[in-house]
Amino acid sequence: MSKARFSKSRGAFSNALIIIITIAISLSMNKSILWAIIHSMFSWRYCICYFLSFPPNNAGNKSQYF
Repeated sequence: MSKARFSKSRGAFSNALIIIITIAISLSMNKSILWAIIHSMFSWRYCICYFLSFPPNNAGNKSQYF
């Protein structure tokens, strides 16, 4: 597998993973499929804003979001 092809598949995987995380966060917070679809369109921005807006409760824990 060439390097260019490998990097494209890794990019597609990371984008799909962020979209899945975005939908899960949106559904758990808003309980609305419509908002989940809208947030998935802006997936990277929504995840970054979510993690900046809602800091973890336990600041000393290294796995603070999981």
